[in-house]
Amino acid sequence: MSEASVPSYGDAQTWYLAEGYTGGEFDTYVLVQNPGETSAHVTLKFQLPPGHSAPDYEFDLPAGTRSSIQLDGLPGLSNTDVSTKVTSTAPVMVERAMYFNYFGKPGGHDSIGVKYPSTVWYLAEGYTGGQFDTYVLVQNPGETSAHVTLKFQLPPGHSAPDYEFDLPAGTRSSIQLDGLPGLSNTDVSTKVTSTAPVMVERAMYFNYFGKPGGHDSIGVKYPSTVWYLAEGYTGGQFDTYVLVQNPGETSAHVTLKFQLPPGHSAPDYEFDLPAGTRRSVQLDSLPGLSSTDVSTTVESTVSVVAERAMYFEYQGKRGGHVSIGTDFPSTVWYLAEGYTGGQFDTYVLVQNPGQETKHVRFDFQLPPGHSAPPLEFDITGGSRRSVLLDALPGLSSTDVSTKVTASGLVVVERAMYFSYMGRDDGHCSIGSLYEPPIIPDTTKVLGEAELGHLSGAAKSGDGKRLVLTFDADVGALQDVEIGDVIVSGITSKTPYGMLQKVAGVNRAGGQVILETVEASLEEAIWRGHIINYTDLVPA
Repeated sequence: MSEASVPSYGDAQTWYLAEGYTGGEFDTYVLVQNPGETSAHVTLKFQLPPGHSAPDYEFDLPAGTRSSIQLDGLPGLSNTDVSTKVTSTAPVMVERAMYFNYFGKPGGHDSIGVKYPSTVWYLAEGYTGGQFDTYVLVQNPGETSAHVTLKFQLPPGHSAPDYEFDLPAGTRSSIQLDGLPGLSNTDVSTKVTSTAPVMVERAMYFNYFGKPGGHDSIGVKYPSTVWYLAEGYTGGQFDTYVLVQNPGETSAHVTLKFQLPPGHSAPDYEFDLPAGTRRSVQLDSLPGLSSTDVSTTVESTVSVVAERAMYFEYQGKRGGHVSIGTDFPSTVWYLAEGYTGGQFDTYVLVQNPGQETKHVRFDFQLPPGHSAPPLEFDITGGSRRSVLLDALPGLSSTDVSTKVTASGLVVVERAMYFSYMGRDDGHCSIGSLYEPPIIPDTTKVLGEAELGHLSGAAKSGDGKRLVLTFDADVGALQDVEIGDVIVSGITSKTPYGMLQKVAGVNRAGGQVILETVEASLEEAIWRGHIINYTDLVPA
């Protein structure tokens, strides 16, 4: 297997951060992790409210290091809402952390970035009762104005009208749900649709039984029948909730399965969730879940969306945090944020939802000039483990990003508890995934140089093969062999593109004649992302 660059992908990585604010007692940081072996040149571009702008910020990030950039001190970013687009000449991981005092509620929250905008987003969590304020943040990084619609899923028996607005290109907007019709004093999940690709997050500020703070999360782009939530704790003054949103038109039967520390177990919890509704499940009161670490696997008969929220008092630090679930485990995870100095404690949580023991390794990226040895351990099937980074060699009083690799599929989150300039709270995030596209050497991409010489295309006598005739042996054609897959985009000579497997090659008289059969996408691309935007019109 070999990894090759993809023409449309390039060598750079792009990330979007919808939320950000630098006014009042808000501090906003962008955290960038370079886990690779190549130095990265990183550029931050900013989207401000309509009529405002700020210059780009650029810096170099050496291989195997990380950097924190405080936006508040950059030109043009004083006292403003701000969304950020991060581009890099080498793959990097990006998060954003914010620390604040929101109407007497001190705290902090954090979220990973988003790699690709979308026209549909789902936010399972939301609450507008008591001392909770819920905001939906929408970023339009494109060059076209977007018409955005928010649809709401409330507890069974309740509903609220849609909310619509226009979002100019290159701007962002914050919508407070508490003041919208039908959304007073209620649990609420949100489905966001847009006529142009956008990024969406949700921020909440609260006082939960004397625990003030805030939390934030990106949305997810699609529902799923399976979700994994690595973090969870029900001991002491910790309360853990699993939030499930059913945005569809069919009732869902939902099952929560739990992974506890080795030697412990708890029975499944099942419930029905009507179409177009949402539900909050507090884990603390379920059988077998008193005073324990707990990871959760959410399974459903129809596609739903799941998040997990926690409220706590951790060594005198009161607050709450939240994270989306992930719909698939991975063997590699990245955590851009982490700090062990002062009154910050950083934990990495690993969930093994499978049956087999996995070998796990942590590699750390510190500020330039610093390093720490890796950590390795085994995690048994159906269990979870919490690792406090502060206590590990070389990780005292430092910024730290973490790369987690495992011998099999696991789920990884990071939780932090802190006192930041007198603002006590905690924040949590799912890890980021970076899976570079893999195109095997047997895939040959034909561009204009090769297709310009395509002189004929005809079915073979038995109709089972497509015979392609080229009047010159140039470019990628020179390396084509039997068994290769040839691909092309849409051109005047290939109006439907091309995805064919070579069954015969004849080079004679300066010509190249290829006998081909249909190929599968899996044969051409071993791993990658496909994004397609289609306008649907009534039949």
